Amino acid sequence: MACPEADRSGWGRIGRRSALLAVAAGLAFALAPARAADEVDVAEVARRIARQGPRVPGSAPHQRVVEILLAALDHAGLSEVEARRFPGDPELVLVTGLLPGEAAGEILLTAHFDTVEGSPGAADNAAGCAVIIAAAAHLAEIPRRRTVRVLLFDGEERGGLGSSAWVRSLDAEQKNAILAAINVELIAWDENRRGTVLPLLSSGDSTPRVAPGWLVHAIVKSSRAVGAPLAVASVTASPLGQLLLRSLRLRIASDADVLLGHGIPALTLSDADAFSSDEENHTSRDVAARLNAVALERWVARVSASVRRLDVLAGRPRDDDQYLALFGRVWSRRELYWLALAVWVLLVFQGLPGRWRAAGSTERRRRGRDYLPGFAMRLLLLACIMLLPVFTVVLLLPAALVAALPIGWRPGLRPAIAIAVAPALLTLVALVVMTAQGQVEGFGLSPVAALLLGACLVAQLAWIGRTSRVVAAVAPP
Repeated sequence: MACPEADRSGWGRIGRRSALLAVAAGLAFALAPARAADEVDVAEVARRIARQGPRVPGSAPHQRVVEILLAALDHAGLSEVEARRFPGDPELVLVTGLLPGEAAGEILLTAHFDTVEGSPGAADNAAGCAVIIAAAAHLAEIPRRRTVRVLLFDGEERGGLGSSAWVRSLDAEQKNAILAAINVELIAWDENRRGTVLPLLSSGDSTPRVAPGWLVHAIVKSSRAVGAPLAVASVTASPLGQLLLRSLRLRIASDADVLLGHGIPALTLSDADAFSSDEENHTSRDVAARLNAVALERWVARVSASVRRLDVLAGRPRDDDQYLALFGRVWSRRELYWLALAVWVLLVFQGLPGRWRAAGSTERRRRGRDYLPGFAMRLLLLACIMLLPVFTVVLLLPAALVAALPIGWRPGLRPAIAIAVAPALLTLVALVVMTAQGQVEGFGLSPVAALLLGACLVAQLAWIGRTSRVVAAVAPP
């Protein structure tokens, strides 16, 4: 993944001595007094980028911002700072720098600096670039084991062209040498936003992919450690958001999606989430003045802490795409299995038909017939647990818990059914709303899986209703 390989693939180096651009864009850095690398003013860097105006590839503001980014990376203490053009599209530029390390496994810090037509792109994504640079400046001043590579991509607003070209220049060995990638996008327009981890991204017609659980775990734990916890998928309804990100292809693609699609563990950190975003995004109102300095500093702390946590890993842990972030931690596939199976065992014992040997043959047959519907429900639930643990825990476990309660402890029929159907109903409502808003590109959950989940839920509701009616029929008046 070093620079020479990129050169052989046809990338040409941009001249660093275009005098007028360098003076115009880098004058403030050049005249500023020398400062330690960890004193990069993240808010000033972000606002300086945004003040250049819309950064459409090939435009004058675009070229000025390239020089600003190069000067900022130099100022932050990175080495091998350079800009490269793409052989297939000479208007696109990659700005990159390096913090060398000795241990194997690079950590990538990425953001994009281009914008759509007419938008100054303060939150999307001058802020992301500034945070990456400031975090790298901090990391340059502390001991590290691994190399940290900063990649500021171009062409993200044109479908991830810049990140696609870069990752295609790598061979399989170079991709495997990357431990993880942290992408930052659409942040800091509001100090009160909590921030989210977006572990599943989509691009065009590609199959939705989930960032590995170990990477999400590292980010969640490190953000809590610095007092700026991140939610996963959604701040207000994280479990529901995680289900939607797993079952839908949403229009929230980013450069992390491109990297993830090429086998590089990657995710996006953002102040947007599965249900809400910046209303000024991609408009002329996304200006430098709206960026919040406190929020930017908070993001620098999160990114820096995340890299430090990843730096101590021995290597890539085993990938796990069946995980769920709940209660401030990430629950692995194994933990979800144990949780769901514990409830399933309760259902099995609750449904045993009693002392069959003490009854006559006619009574035993009757009890057997009564037991069959519950047996079918438990069989469907077990299949869902083994095949779809994340969906089972969120959508089916509430109904299973209600069914597993002793009859005397169970709420009335209507409350019990309301508890059972609430997660599925909320998911359907969110799906309809997001589809109506044009946020959905396609579906990632297969029809067979959706049918299995639906059949199990219907069986659970039927069993709850049946047992409740039986108890009501035999209860004393």
